[in-house]
Formats: sequence, C-alpha cells, structure tokens
Amino acid sequence: MIKNLSEAYSLLQIKPGATDEQIASAFKKMAMLYHPDRNRDNDQWANEKMSGINSAYNFIMSSRFTATEEPLTAKQPKPRRPEKPTDYFADKIVREQLIKSFVTVREETKEHIYRYYQYQLYNIARRDNIMNRSTFKDVVNRIKKSYHTVQSLSKSTKDEELLHHFSVFNKMIFNFYKSSECLNILDSYKNVLEVEAYNQYHIGDKYLHEAEIELFYNRHNRSKFFQAECVENAMNAKLIFIQTLKSFPKSSWAVETEIKLDFTDALLAYVQLFFND
Repeated sequence: MIKNLSEAYSLLQIKPGATDEQIASAFKKMAMLYHPDRNRDNDQWANEKMSGINSAYNFIMSSRFTATEEPLTAKQPKPRRPEKPTDYFADKIVREQLIKSFVTVREETKEHIYRYYQYQLYNIARRDNIMNRSTFKDVVNRIKKSYHTVQSLSKSTKDEELLHHFSVFNKMIFNFYKSSECLNILDSYKNVLEVEAYNQYHIGDKYLHEAEIELFYNRHNRSKFFQAECVENAMNAKLIFIQTLKSFPKSSWAVETEIKLDFTDALLAYVQLFFND
C-alpha cells in the first residue's frame, strides 16, 4: 500500500516535477518490466510488483487531481455575506447563492462527462487516438476545475445539508476520474489466475459501464432516467467487485477492482441523493 507521494514517485522512478505524459510513460515502462508474463518463473513476485506500480500511478494521478487549484473564476464567484441584513436573511442569501453556484457547476460537469461517453473515451485504444487525446484531457481538466470549485464552495458554509450534497457530488466526480484511468484490456492469457481475476473484474466493469451509460449519457438523450435499471446494474457491479477482491486479493487486477468498487459506491450515493428528493 502506497503511503505518500514520495514513495509513489520513487517506485515509478520519476521526479515529482514530471508531466502527466512522463508519468504515464514511466508506468508503461515499469509494467513491461514486471508484467507476470515476463516473469513466469516468479508469478507471485511479479503480481505484487504490478500491484505496487498500479497503486503508485493511481496515487500520483489522484493527488494531482485533488491538488489545490487557482481561485474560483468569475463564473462561480465565492458568495459573500452581506453586511447590513440580519443574520437570518444573510444566511438565507448566502445559501441561495451557494445553491445557484453549485447547480451551475453540476450542470456543466454533467455536460463534460457526457462528452466522455459521446466520444467513447472509456475505450483506452480509442482515447489514445491523436484526435481524441486532447478531448479526454479537456474533459479531465474541466471536471478537475469543477471539483475545486465545489471544494471552495464548501468552505463558505457550515450548512450540513449543503455540505453533504457537495461531498457526495465531489466524491462521485473524483472517483469517476480515477475509474477512467483504470485498465480495461487483458494483454495476455498466459497466467491462468490473472485471466480468471480479469474475467471476473471485467464482468463487474460491464455492469458498472451500463449504469454509467444510463446515468450520464442515455438519460440525457431520451430525457428520461431508468433509475431502477441503473441502480440494479451498479449493485450487480458492486457484488462482483467485492467477490473479485475476496477471490483474487493478490492479483494485479486488485487495484483496478478497488477503484471501480469505490466509484460504484460513489455513483450509488450520488443517485440516491440527487434523484430521490
């Protein structure tokens, strides 16, 4: 388990100032070195190494996503408490401003996530196409900005209801980003246990994908949300991910499975809060 950034950078043999592209390149280089298929005489050691570099890569990229950003833009100004009104009306005005700002951010974020599915950027091979690479980067940057805007809004209130909404939303988009960085293709069928772990992970991922598509893409296209179907697929995904971790705890796919499980929980919490009011 990676404990800090220094350990993660050291494991990938890169410096903290490396670009995202350099980090991805270092990760791929290390993966080629420690892949179980290249170390068939020591599968367990190779799987542990792969899990380590997967954890390091995700730790670094997640830390960069949540790193402090620039101040809020003018489009989502930080609400200020009026000086003259009484506390009751001042609190009411601030709350209304916060809600308005949050709704704006939420709607913009949904549009960016919609683009992710519109261009099928969940397909890594398609995403790596030169024409789609910039689109994915733009989607990530815009979601990242939304995350930090909501973080800033959270500092402007002590209203527990609003803070809960902000937290659930931010947890969902953060885990969406982490999930988008997960591998979804098996590059070899030589290691039987790894294949079994991947196959089970992949089944869960397919259920999760159906839930995502319904929530972030199909719902907008048809202007109707099949919520029960979305929740059922997400719950199926959750059960399969849990079983995968129990059955293959030392597999190199365990890291991806944990990330997908976190996103599944975040997505279910998001649907429950924002669609059951």
